[in-house]
Amino acid sequence: MRNVDGLATACYKAGTKKCNKIGFLLGNQPDYLIAYYAAIKLGMMIILINP
Repeated sequence: MRNVDGLATACYKAGTKKCNKIGFLLGNQPDYLIAYYAAIKLGMMIILINP
């Protein structure tokens, strides 16, 4: 959970807001889950792009 909180904090400080759209181009790896849950925590809309 620390990684999720850290990424969510960094995205928030970078200026992301609720309902912003974000695209993920990640395979099946732990980074995908961290980014996914951080985006959900911020209320962002997620667009999945499978490589």
